[in-house]
Amino acid sequence: MTLSRSFLNGALAIAGITAAFGFATKAQAFTVSDLINLGSTGVLVSDKLFYDFVIPTGTGLFDLTDAVDIVENLGSFDIDFRTAGGTNGALTAPGQIKYKVKIVSPFINVFQTASIQSNTTLGGGTKVATRKMTATPGNLSPSTLTATNNGSDSGSFLTAAQLINVTDSWSFTGSGAKNSLSSLGANFTQDPELPTVPEPSAVLGLLALGLCGGLVGRQKKG
Repeated sequence: MTLSRSFLNGALAIAGITAAFGFATKAQAFTVSDLINLGSTGVLVSDKLFYDFVIPTGTGLFDLTDAVDIVENLGSFDIDFRTAGGTNGALTAPGQIKYKVKIVSPFINVFQTASIQSNTTLGGGTKVATRKMTATPGNLSPSTLTATNNGSDSGSFLTAAQLINVTDSWSFTGSGAKNSLSSLGANFTQDPELPTVPEPSAVLGLLALGLCGGLVGRQKKG
């Protein structure tokens, strides 16, 4: 195979990889059951794989039919858990969600920021609904994000990371009338904003090195 033909095949491979991820897809809707059952296979939205979901279900927690939306918008990725449609209603018991988010190969983007948002319905009195998120191994600063009542919080990743493990927990304090968390969401941004693969010239250069190595090996073998 000639060098020029190898270069062409490499360029076509890059184009094929990019097309395969379907960047035209902006949002995907799932249920809690979907995400739990997918396990390590997860769901791919643009260049992000969301997988290994652990979502609590039962009284005061999620229903298996509750909706989860994963939305991509120019480098900003939202994951929103909504409980309004479930038979259990809003969240009234403390719990914890865990999942992983990975930027898949061959994309070279890294995580830049993370944030959390809460939509809380509080009864009377002094009750407070609080949720916290930690993300590792991205060295998020601050290491724990905290959103109270209808609040939000955000932080930045201090070191380049393409895989983060997310732990999102919530709890309630106070007594008296019922309080609840009707939805919770997280947002991640990346750098560069758009899904990015290595420059074609760099990839073709690597292909050339590989091909040259192969030719040298053949000559020695001959």
